[in-house]
Amino acid sequence: MARPTKQGLDYFPLDVGFFGDKNVRILKARYRSDGIAVYIKLLCDIYKEGYFLPVERWDDYVFVISDEIGTTTNAVEQIIKFLQSHAMIRIFRQGKDELTGLDVDAVMTSHGIQKRYAAAMKSRRKKGVDEIKRGFWLLSEDEEKEINAFYKSGINGGLSENNPNLSENNTNKSENNPIKESKEKEIISTDVPHAMISIPFFQKDNTQAKADFFARFPNMQDNPDVDDCLIDYDRLANCFMRSKKFLQTRRALSWVVKHYEEIIDGKYDDLPEAEPSAKPAPVALPLPPAVQAANDRAEREQFYARRKNKAQAKADQVFERAMKSPEFSQAEKELKRLDLESVKAELYNPDNLSQIREKQEHFTQQREKALADLGLTERDLRPKWYCPKCSDTGFLKSGKPCDCYKV
Repeated sequence: MARPTKQGLDYFPLDVGFFGDKNVRILKARYRSDGIAVYIKLLCDIYKEGYFLPVERWDDYVFVISDEIGTTTNAVEQIIKFLQSHAMIRIFRQGKDELTGLDVDAVMTSHGIQKRYAAAMKSRRKKGVDEIKRGFWLLSEDEEKEINAFYKSGINGGLSENNPNLSENNTNKSENNPIKESKEKEIISTDVPHAMISIPFFQKDNTQAKADFFARFPNMQDNPDVDDCLIDYDRLANCFMRSKKFLQTRRALSWVVKHYEEIIDGKYDDLPEAEPSAKPAPVALPLPPAVQAANDRAEREQFYARRKNKAQAKADQVFERAMKSPEFSQAEKELKRLDLESVKAELYNPDNLSQIREKQEHFTQQREKALADLGLTERDLRPKWYCPKCSDTGFLKSGKPCDCYKV
């Protein structure tokens, strides 16, 4: 009998700019090394299976991750929620494993994971997307055509061990090949740590834009030690012109970098938008269709990430208010501790389960009473999504775009 085809990967690419990525920097700042460890652990588990990971029992999986990383299950849950809200991981709750046909608690994947997986499978002489697509497929038809064309081109994307671009003995083979260089510039870089795509071929020099910005706004205090690689100074200048506060007060570059997202979102706008100058704007060069599609997709994902974060932030504020109640705080901590004891009892001492469940019921009632005293309910602790159908992700559980999805 023929040996079954291996679907998983033995290794996957990790971009050298991993720690410079905006979302990874936020992840590290918020959760320190635990956040990075959990993210890498999820990627390893997913790529080991292919491009999606069926999780038969979610609580058990979170418990195993917390044990391997050396942190709490609550911390792991919070990190995974962060990865979801920033489009770094997509999770389908309640699905069916395409290989075994068994019902599972969740399935994890993402756009970026699937694109990197498709590129990695090129080294196995696959002829197209249809040979690797098994289920929970998120890529559009245009993206599939893009990948199929990439397969036919013979360019390996730098993921194969036999790629001449990575071999020390073949460094001169492509140096003088202008056709190959033009093709490589049209390939979207998929070696990024999440769904946001970076296109380095069309990035302009930020040095001149920064110099023009500081000449235009002398109240700004520059600091060469501040990492401002993510700042679009032309866009920032437009935001400053719409803010009386920025025009009349001094600002440090470190403060601007920290509040950059809020500034761009218009939080500090209190003046009408400036009239366009008489000087004609430079004509922008048209982007290749594949690059434009990637940029549009990234903007949509950022839109939904901001919407989801806003709803989550409001729920977090309510939860912080509830935690100020001693009764609620005690019940919350005890329930989390009992959840962990319950998992351990299932594995090592099932006789203690009934006693643990009695305690869980007692503290659940205490928690509900504490919420009622505050005039709150369990529903108030959960995010109130703008679109309840997709929970502000843009996609339904089936993987199809939601009615609210911005096409």
